[in-house]
Amino acid sequence: MCCLLLTSCYFMAGSPPSVQTPRPSSIFTSPDCIAGCWNGLRPGTSTVEDVTARGFVHYADNHAYPLYTTSDANALFSPDDQLVSVEVYGPMDITFGQIIEVLGEPEYVSLEEDFGSEIPFLTARLGFYYPSHGWVFYSDSRGGITATANDKRAVTACVWENTLVVFAHLVEPGSLEDVLNAIDLPNTPIRFDSRPWERRRDFWQGFGCMLTM
Repeated sequence: MCCLLLTSCYFMAGSPPSVQTPRPSSIFTSPDCIAGCWNGLRPGTSTVEDVTARGFVHYADNHAYPLYTTSDANALFSPDDQLVSVEVYGPMDITFGQIIEVLGEPEYVSLEEDFGSEIPFLTARLGFYYPSHGWVFYSDSRGGITATANDKRAVTACVWENTLVVFAHLVEPGSLEDVLNAIDLPNTPIRFDSRPWERRRDFWQGFGCMLTM
């Protein structure tokens, strides 16, 4: 796995690809439930009773962190039964264009590239980070992102307004470091300075194809 920083080199190439049929699992179901909230659930506030009332069932305990699940989401609790995070997965019926309409431009962006055994074939995962809202949204080839490369030093990744969100994390709003550590639980807290690619803001210039170096 290789994590590369995007540069400010953008260009338009081709057209948006077709994407998988989305699951009927909207992120923003109410104007009163956007920041730090999904379907009435709020990390840092919601209880086990709250998630079970919404159809979640206990699945397992991961290092003393109870995990509850439904057909399209997981809810992780702390040992004292406080909701820590919700992971919603799809692809779902919301696009990156709609995310920006609701939350504005991403506060941070990441791009992870995974080269296959033969160049130019690879996959790419793009992440939009909104720590002030507690949300992180991801997409990859399942949502319509394409990635090509001629060598291991330059990669073109394309993301469009109709690119579907493939999965998302919701945690209690806070700093980027707080959000990343909450997502990473119950593992050992990450070294924040070891993931500088998730602190890049200046290269996002809109939808299209991005040349990474």
